Amino acid sequence: MEYAGRLETRLPEALRLVMVKADGCVAIHSDGGAYKPLNWMNSPNVIEDNTDHWIVRNPKGEE
Repeated sequence: MEYAGRLETRLPEALRLVMVKADGCVAIHSDGGAYKPLNWMNSPNVIEDNTDHWIVRNPKGEE
């Protein structure tokens, strides 16, 4: 998982829970049962579904 916007970060490859909420918010959680997400993007977002990955963009230019 990579994030580019105000900062640039990368989460190592692992089993993740990706939540896409009805309002367009996207949250990435670890598989360890942690309460807080590792990364999230508040709505509105546009999700581009490619065959091997998703790209999530917001109006601020974060991806």
